[in-house]
Amino acid sequence: MRLAVLALFVLSPLAAVADVLHMKNGTTLEGRAVTAEDAEEFTFKMGSGGQIQVKRADVEWIEWSSAEAAKAEFDRRRKPGTVEALLDAAAWAKFHGMKDQAEDAWLSVLRKEPQNAVANEGLGRRKYQDRWVGEEEYLKLTGHVKVGNRWVTAEEKKRMDEGWEWVGGKLVSPDDVKRSKGLVEYEGKWVTKKEYDELVKKKGANPEKPPDSGGGDRPPANGGGAGVGARPAYLDDRATPDDKLSDAEKKRLHNDKEEAQALAWLGRGWRALSGIHYRLLTNCDDPDPEFDRKFVSSMDRYWWHYVELFEKTPEQKKLHNIIVHSSSATYDEWLKKYGGTQGVGAFGTYMHSLQFSPAILWYRKVEGVPDNARTTLFTGRHEACHQFVAFYVRGDGGPWFQEGIAALQEPDIPYYLYPYRWDYIRLQVLEGKNDISMGDLIKKSGSLDANQNYSRGAATHWFFLHYKDGLYRSKYIQFLCKGSVDSVAALEKAVGVSIDELDRQYREFIREMDIRRDKEEPKWPPGQKPPGAGNAK
Repeated sequence: MRLAVLALFVLSPLAAVADVLHMKNGTTLEGRAVTAEDAEEFTFKMGSGGQIQVKRADVEWIEWSSAEAAKAEFDRRRKPGTVEALLDAAAWAKFHGMKDQAEDAWLSVLRKEPQNAVANEGLGRRKYQDRWVGEEEYLKLTGHVKVGNRWVTAEEKKRMDEGWEWVGGKLVSPDDVKRSKGLVEYEGKWVTKKEYDELVKKKGANPEKPPDSGGGDRPPANGGGAGVGARPAYLDDRATPDDKLSDAEKKRLHNDKEEAQALAWLGRGWRALSGIHYRLLTNCDDPDPEFDRKFVSSMDRYWWHYVELFEKTPEQKKLHNIIVHSSSATYDEWLKKYGGTQGVGAFGTYMHSLQFSPAILWYRKVEGVPDNARTTLFTGRHEACHQFVAFYVRGDGGPWFQEGIAALQEPDIPYYLYPYRWDYIRLQVLEGKNDISMGDLIKKSGSLDANQNYSRGAATHWFFLHYKDGLYRSKYIQFLCKGSVDSVAALEKAVGVSIDELDRQYREFIREMDIRRDKEEPKWPPGQKPPGAGNAK
């Protein structure tokens, strides 16, 4: 129903008064939409100047500047008075923040059809046996009890009586409460990590032994899974199907005419290098004459990581373009011209309709790091993942999915050794800073900040792909490719585990990987951290 409502709304001539496009990938564009009801694309005039073509299918909703126009559109939708019209009007009103109007429309539906599920659910009611009841009555009928301000099951009440506590919305054991505060168990006592290190040193024990790992030098329970402790596949040394291609086969997608058109579009000072899967378009001035070749060959190899990750071998008909600007200043100036958002890289919906559908980033020169091809590839892998997903996997999904799966591709070291993202994750799980549940990450993704969607999103994907030797991997990949990725219920059904239990397992996994991290400090030049990618602040 919601998709139908959105389609009707986007096609409405009144959309021309819109101020903001809210795209399905989480980005927003300010300006004015110029619509044509029979077109699959419409022209969007940017507030900063210029205009772009936007595919209707990529638009989540359009925010109107006029409250009067929004009220008129709601009235128009409900005017027929049928159940279908009222449900349409209610869904439209809820989607546009018109809570009172939505509730009024749902109540009108129930006067006609008291058992209508959509209207009852819209009003916050739940079905118990053969009747619809309010949330509190439903909880009482299903055996829940209220403790303070929280409704809990009988089992949760029993655990609370045994000393369990709620941390970050989850009920955890007394020991896990201490761990969440950063404490470590040492000879029956709970001490800080600093105190632990001092006690071990004083006792003369092996300082490399990780606290509470459950077995000396044995890796933690989750430590042996395929890919958990390894770099991402296909970075430098793993054989790929491309290795068996002849020179002619490797050039089958080369198109001199299109390359010349792209260079003419970009202007003076740009050059191109075509590989097997990707074409690099850049104006950067790297001292390494091999920069272009290193970048393209590495991205060509990483293509097969995307193929393996999503279990798809697409029929590629054209080279995918990656634009690398010489600096952040030229990148920002270029994005302003074409309606993008500032950051490190971009392949948002606003780029899909651009000529050549490029992934956009800028040359990452990091002081003290000699290999700038490596640093630039952090962003390149991120944005090329967006590109692969948009072309071959799906065009929808909230930021936790889209940005999280792209952020997971950034590092060429194990994810838990990647300070740019991991520091945020460990503070969430171990110290409770800015912590949210897995369910809230998925349901509220559109309103979360960049770190939640990028860093926490990536860690969540990583958990599902590698927990317990890939226990959920196959089912999870199918969920990412075909499931409703913004639905908690769909995720639970896909993997066969409740969201609360998944969240508990995720936290267990992160704690164990952090123990491993203490033994395997990142190998990066002194004083440097791996550069980040994407648009995270």
